[in-house]
Amino acid sequence: HLTHSAALGACTGALLALFGKHLPVNNGVFQCIEVIAPEGTMVHAKYPSPVYFGMTDGAAMVANLALRAIGNIDKSKRYSLSGSSSCSFDIEFSEDHFFETLEPGSGAGPSSSGTDGVTLWRRSNLQPSVEAIESRFPIRVESFSFRPNSGGTGKYKGGNGVVKSFTLLEKGTLSWSIFEPNEKPMGMSGGKDAQEAEIYLQRIGEQKTVLAKKGKIELNPGDRVIVQSSGGGGFGIVD
Repeated sequence: HLTHSAALGACTGALLALFGKHLPVNNGVFQCIEVIAPEGTMVHAKYPSPVYFGMTDGAAMVANLALRAIGNIDKSKRYSLSGSSSCSFDIEFSEDHFFETLEPGSGAGPSSSGTDGVTLWRRSNLQPSVEAIESRFPIRVESFSFRPNSGGTGKYKGGNGVVKSFTLLEKGTLSWSIFEPNEKPMGMSGGKDAQEAEIYLQRIGEQKTVLAKKGKIELNPGDRVIVQSSGGGGFGIVD
């Protein structure tokens, strides 16, 4: 479920992304947009409906739907789909609690490639620094980069996702969610689909294994986790 404000924010972000210029998110903009959503629906949750997945992934799904609808009305505004999941995960230690999300790449459009590690409608790729993470939590960040070749190919390539690998220095409980549809982020007009999000676990002395899309597991010192967000779909056929 989403709150009404989250649904409004997702639709507003999708609409502003299509203007091709920076527009401030202020009262004037919001006066031009109306989201009609009866209370108790999936996009206007009523207590005690859970809204965690709505805030992490549901808003992106609504934004993708809004972008797709606008593209069906105006073909010049048609964009390939971005990944819908923010790849949220958290680790609970005995005295600390670490939470993070990894943004997907954005879908390509009719005249431009997608952006690495930032959705078209969110317009922010800010992430906590490696130094800040390692100074506050018993975690060693092994690598943090854009995920190579995760965006869909085409005349214009979809943006790459993000990959983060880290090792635990203390025991902890990992909880994660990659709440995506079954299909990969879709390309448009002959462009190829992007790679979907994945999460892996590599315990000491064992092979790397892929984890389910959602779960909770106990980790020991030395266990390594690799989280990969999805890319964005490609656009058009390569000449």
